[in-house]
Amino acid sequence: MNGGSTIDAILILGAGQGSRLKPLTNNSPKPLLSINAKGETIVGRLLSQIRQAFPRASIFMNFNSLPEIVVEYMARVSTNLRPELIYERIRLGPTKSVVEFSKLNYKDILVINGDLVLSNTEFTRMSQAIDVPNKAFVVVHRRKKEDARSQVNIDANGFVTSIMELTEVGNHEFGSSFEEEVLSLSGIYKFPTNITRDYIAQHEEPLSPKLIEFWLSQIEVKSFEWDDLRYSIDSLETLTRARMQIEKEL
Repeated sequence: MNGGSTIDAILILGAGQGSRLKPLTNNSPKPLLSINAKGETIVGRLLSQIRQAFPRASIFMNFNSLPEIVVEYMARVSTNLRPELIYERIRLGPTKSVVEFSKLNYKDILVINGDLVLSNTEFTRMSQAIDVPNKAFVVVHRRKKEDARSQVNIDANGFVTSIMELTEVGNHEFGSSFEEEVLSLSGIYKFPTNITRDYIAQHEEPLSPKLIEFWLSQIEVKSFEWDDLRYSIDSLETLTRARMQIEKEL
């Protein structure tokens, strides 16, 4: 992409505790975990993808655990990739972090979960598709309903009509098959800040579904369907699978 992007700021959400990845996260925050033999980290890969797609955007990352390690790591990152760090002494939770960030002097922002390992080519395709001024997008992907944490319903034009969380079996629709595929949130959101600033977030509130429902009450939200390599590193098993896939790129 050229430097004419309408997205002027990117926030990487990196303040999670990584409890399901212990003992690896005892000494390293999750975004700093290595994903290949060359020592590339989750966040290092994300920073390279972001800077290539959005060369002029300001990049930020919030963090909470092991602050000395995060600061030391980022000091070694090249200046054109290095994000501005937002230290949360008390962890706010993703929604509150996003709402507070939206109060800064930016118009269109991109929010990315800091535990994502993503395809380079699909990241480029996504960045081009969502780079539309004053429009809101959520990135979604297809997965079996039994494995999905959320279900995003869209109309024939790809606009989001509703969203529901599937974190518990009781939240699945009665009579629906767990084998069916649904669209699920991918951890990437693009939106104009003016639709978020007035949202009253609860401590440790997740981004879905309430914040996205708040957007839907004000603006159309378009979906972008991710259709390539994507891992959300939420377990040792997922990290192993991602490492195996990334090693194939080398």
